[in-house]
Amino acid sequence: MKLHEFIELSKASLSEIYDKDEAAAIVRVWISDRLNVALSALTTLSHTEIIGHQLELLQADLLKLLKGIPMQQVLGIAWFCDLPFMVTRDVLIPRPETEELVCLLMEEMQNEDVKVLDICSGSGCIAIALKNKFPLSSVTGCDISFEALMVAAENGKKNNTDVDFLWADVAEGVWEVLEHEKFDIIVSNPPYITSIERLSMHKNVLENEPHIALFAPDDDPLIFYRQILIYSRLHLNEGGSVWFEVNKGFAIEITRMMKGFGFVEVSVENDISGNPRFVSGFLPHFS
Repeated sequence: MKLHEFIELSKASLSEIYDKDEAAAIVRVWISDRLNVALSALTTLSHTEIIGHQLELLQADLLKLLKGIPMQQVLGIAWFCDLPFMVTRDVLIPRPETEELVCLLMEEMQNEDVKVLDICSGSGCIAIALKNKFPLSSVTGCDISFEALMVAAENGKKNNTDVDFLWADVAEGVWEVLEHEKFDIIVSNPPYITSIERLSMHKNVLENEPHIALFAPDDDPLIFYRQILIYSRLHLNEGGSVWFEVNKGFAIEITRMMKGFGFVEVSVENDISGNPRFVSGFLPHFS
């Protein structure tokens, strides 16, 4: 089978479960990765014959994709801030919005020699991307999932970054080995999706990514932000900052919450789609 024939077959098949444009994008990225060729080369190689193990591998991939398994899990890798991250069903697939958060934070980080804590680390993408950009900084990540911590540790090795990944139960305010630490920057992309939003989510996310990392409790959807701010008040150095990715529906409430905890210069930034997605603030100097 020629490459262009397999591409068209795959796009048509995946258009049954994805939007047509999304299906086309998935096919291009997936096949270029599997064949280890640049996206731009797919057109040039369109009449190349796919044979042997390559065709068998692509066919096996397509069957998984048709079951709704995300492309990144099929490939076992997701790219974030130009770095490769192993992804499994135990961690969220890194989103473009989270990459935007990291870029905003990188613009703010003038001093490389700072201490950073990434709360609800998941795959470790935020912590590792920051450590890669600012190698002189001390970066720590924490999560409640031991499985996620194992994935994050592997990603740290994969990207040659020295990041400590530790266990913490944010919702319950159990920080253990972080109890006596102080940081200059605390950043978090905690669970923030509400149950009502579940109805509009694609089933490939609901069936393949960890709900513990996606959904906030309906009776207290801001619990993670509150607990992080309680911790930050005690463990953030004066002049330090907190950076959040947030549910667009709660940006105003989280802004008020941060101000209520004494943070100043609290600001909201929109994501590339124009949604209020990032909230940050600074702890004032008290002396």
